[in-house]
Amino acid sequence: MAVVGRIRLIVSDLDGTLLDPSGAVTARTRRAVAAAHELGVPTILATSRRYVGALPVACALTGVDGMIMYDGAQVRAYPSGDVLLACQLAPDIAQWVAETLAAHGLQPIAQHSDLSGERLIVGPRSGRGRWADTYLASMAAQVERAPLAEVGTGHPGPLRLVAFGPPRRLRAAARALASERPLAGPLTPPALDDYGGVPGPFVADFATQILPLGSYGTAELTIFAANASKGAAVTHLAELLEIPLARVLALGDGVNDISMLRAAGLAVAMGTAPLAVRRAANAVTASNVEDGAARAIERYVLDGAWDGPTDDLAVNPTECAATPAADSVAPIDARSRRCE
Repeated sequence: MAVVGRIRLIVSDLDGTLLDPSGAVTARTRRAVAAAHELGVPTILATSRRYVGALPVACALTGVDGMIMYDGAQVRAYPSGDVLLACQLAPDIAQWVAETLAAHGLQPIAQHSDLSGERLIVGPRSGRGRWADTYLASMAAQVERAPLAEVGTGHPGPLRLVAFGPPRRLRAAARALASERPLAGPLTPPALDDYGGVPGPFVADFATQILPLGSYGTAELTIFAANASKGAAVTHLAELLEIPLARVLALGDGVNDISMLRAAGLAVAMGTAPLAVRRAANAVTASNVEDGAARAIERYVLDGAWDGPTDDLAVNPTECAATPAADSVAPIDARSRRCE
C-alpha cells in the first residue's frame, strides 16, 4: 500500500490541540483534516471528553473515522458509533471507590457509556459541598440518582468515576484510594446484552488523575481502569486499520497525551504543552491560538515533510515533495475487544 508523506493515520487530542481556545474548530484546521482525508489519511479524535462532548467536534470535521474517549477507556467508530474498545472498572471496585469518595465528603459520579447511550449514576451529595452541581446541571438528561450502596454495584461496570471539589480534598481521597485499595478477587461479568453487544471486560486495578481546574469551575478527580490510556487505544486502532504505529502522527498538549505520543511514530506536541509532554514528542508545533495542529498536519501529511523515524527530528525539518495518495485505507470495522 502506498504511503502519503509516510503518515497514514492522524490521532489528535481536542482541547488545547485541535480546538482553539474557545473550543471551536478553525477554518484552517477543518481544511487540513479534510485535505488529509482526500489523500486517504483518516483522523482519529482522542480526548478525555465523553461521547456527548466529542460528537459535535467529529460532526464539524470531514475525515474523522473514530473517537478515543474517556482518556482511552472507550473507542468508537465514526459515524456509526460502534464500540470498538471498552475498559470498564469491576462493579465491586467501583462501589468501593464510590464509598471512599463519599467518606471524604465528595459526591461520587459513575460514568457509563454503551450502545444504548450515556448515563451518569450519581450518589448523594455529602454535606454542603455543591462542587458537582454545575456539571450535573449541564448533563441533567443523563443523570440517574442512586443511593450510595448502588452507585457501583447496582449497575454494569462504569468506564470512570469522577468527583469534583477543592484540590486538597481530592488529593486526600486519591491518597486513600492508593493506600487502602482492596485485593482483587474473582470477577463474574454479567450477560453480554448488559453492554449493548459489547463484551464487559472488568478491570480490578485502577488509576487516578487530578485536574487542578476543569471546565466546570473546580478541580476534578477521575478514577479509571489502570490499562485504559490514549496510547493503548491508539495501538488497538492501528491494529484494526492494519497501519504500523511508525506511520501514525499523534498531536497533543497534556500529560494524558504522553502515552499516545510515545506510541506514535511521529509525535508532535503543542507549543504550550508542559515540558514533560514536549520531551515525549519528536517535534513541537505552534499553539492552538496559531493553528498549531493544522500546521503540523500540513507539514507532515500534506507536504510529506517526514520520511520515517530519525534520531534527531528537527522542529522545522526540511521540506520534501509530497508522495502520491494511498490507493486505499482499510476502514475501521465494528470489531470489539476486551481490555486484557
